[in-house]
Amino acid sequence: MSTFVFRDPNAPRRTVLGLATGVGVAGLLIAVALWSGLQRQATGLTDLRDTIARGEAATASQAQRQANEVSFYIGDTPQLAQTEMQSDMQALAEDHGLKLEVIRADAIEDAGSQIRLGLILNGVIPEANLGTFMTQLEAHRPMILVDEIDLRRARTSARNADTRPLAMQLKLSGFAER
Repeated sequence: MSTFVFRDPNAPRRTVLGLATGVGVAGLLIAVALWSGLQRQATGLTDLRDTIARGEAATASQAQRQANEVSFYIGDTPQLAQTEMQSDMQALAEDHGLKLEVIRADAIEDAGSQIRLGLILNGVIPEANLGTFMTQLEAHRPMILVDEIDLRRARTSARNADTRPLAMQLKLSGFAER
């Protein structure tokens, strides 16, 4: 057993009260330190969010400017812009295995502040390449609209039914600035 004896009857109460007060003050100091650290971290996160928001706004406005710049074909005359569109479509067709039979200029129409350039494409494409060709056509800049699409499959024997190419006719439109 312990040989320690309190000589003052209030000493045990004061000792326990002193220890409890010390632990309470230490806990309060730790809580204040943690709170201030969390506040600094929250301030840092807010600053990062503000920086990200400013960056996104700048990127969005830059992307909008670039989208406007690449939405139109540029040429001294509508016919030159249409020729540029024809060259783009010929390159896109060759990249995706579309064998062009005919590519010809269609009507040039006045569309208010823009000029609508028409183009007709006739060709043969393997069915496996059709999806990637159409996806690339959709993503193409300057923007191309598909006005009409006509797909046909030639009659063949059952022996090569899976490898038959598709005959395709596309009526396309592009735009030039006035």
